[in-house]
Amino acid sequence: MPDVSVSAIATFEHTLAQSDKPSAKQAALSALAYDSAMPIVSGWSRAPHNHHVGTSVLYHKVELQDKKLYFGLTNQHVVDEAFAPNVVLPDGSMQPIAIRRGSEDFGKRDVAIFTFETDKDLAVAPLADSNGDIRGNNHLAGYPRKPSVADVRTAAEQVGAKLSFSTHGPAVCYSGEIELLPRDNNPINSIRKKFWRMDSDNSYNLDNLLIIKGMPIYYGMSGAGVINRDGEIVGLNFRGSHKPVSRFVFEGVALDLRAISDDIKADTQAMIRELFSVSDR
Repeated sequence: MPDVSVSAIATFEHTLAQSDKPSAKQAALSALAYDSAMPIVSGWSRAPHNHHVGTSVLYHKVELQDKKLYFGLTNQHVVDEAFAPNVVLPDGSMQPIAIRRGSEDFGKRDVAIFTFETDKDLAVAPLADSNGDIRGNNHLAGYPRKPSVADVRTAAEQVGAKLSFSTHGPAVCYSGEIELLPRDNNPINSIRKKFWRMDSDNSYNLDNLLIIKGMPIYYGMSGAGVINRDGEIVGLNFRGSHKPVSRFVFEGVALDLRAISDDIKADTQAMIRELFSVSDR
């Protein structure tokens, strides 16, 4: 499991909505989920919180001479919605991102890869292999945009979610079980009716999905990473199911990234070679 700073764990434990404290490992995993999650906003806005379009998760870092190159994952529909997309860093500053790969590169799945550079040291959660473990508690953190803080707190308390807050607004961070969602007898037929037409330019591949059980998903949490008990990203939340938990809150559905993890890792190394070969010219 990647190292997570003691201060990050202490900060997370201090902001738990529930009174009972998790184990040190559970707290570390939750802190990793929270710290590696970044809001995606439209860069032209003078008020970023009014143009928040989704969440992302950082999965790879390259150390440069005086800065760091970060690779992040989010949904294709998130970057499509943003104009001049930026990530919001933990200090509240905005950093423009470059979209490097998209849905067409991953079999029409709702996935996009982006990069940005900064001198700040940010948390990164590595991508799981194709046989990554999804048993037990998994962790997810994201930035909702529709509900008010009161709505978020109420819904989170109903399902035992743990809350913390960032400079960008409420970041929901919680843990729960996930399971594979079979293509046949699928409880998200409403999604399938909308997106399953693979001959449509606007359709997404829904072959490999995970249902996020007991963890509510809000608008704005598209692109949030699902992190397993080994501290690895196994899924990418992409929307709520047809089952509402309460207002603006849905049972979550995630893309199973294990199905394309080898492709993402290979593409990441190819992008690094491309970027450094260009910079050396």
